[in-house]
Amino acid sequence: MRRAALIALMLAGCGRKPGHIENLYGSAVNIDVLRKPDKVEAFRLRHPKTQAEYSSNYNQWPVAAGPINVDATISAELAKLLLEEKTFCLWDEGKGCKPSPGLMLRFSDTRQIDLAFCFECDILYTYRGSQALGSANFDYSHNLLLKFFIALFPSDPDLPKLLRK
Repeated sequence: MRRAALIALMLAGCGRKPGHIENLYGSAVNIDVLRKPDKVEAFRLRHPKTQAEYSSNYNQWPVAAGPINVDATISAELAKLLLEEKTFCLWDEGKGCKPSPGLMLRFSDTRQIDLAFCFECDILYTYRGSQALGSANFDYSHNLLLKFFIALFPSDPDLPKLLRK
């Protein structure tokens, strides 16, 4: 009975609650940056090698590659996906992993919103400058999101290895 109720809840919208998207990005103003950016850039991040490189804000980790300018069509597709509740189906699920985001998108107009992706843990971390805004699990959208980065960094041999079967 509990299993049937859980499945029904998931099919009805993955148990989402109103306001999750705004909480993830901090405000409606920040969401507008994703919807109508002047520029979108992609970065390949690397794990800090020294304490001096370390930051608890993943958007300040060392850059291994990039920035890659993301064209307007791909930017719009990404923004649409990143603003859909169903992309982040497991909102309140805790995870027992140690995140190591390796990819980041930067949406900017006069403001800047950074999105750091950990494809090992399937967690997105959002920032406005040095201010952490929120995080969300994207387990069910893993391959869909990763394929954008594979297209943006086609010579990176490690990214295709992260695809799930």
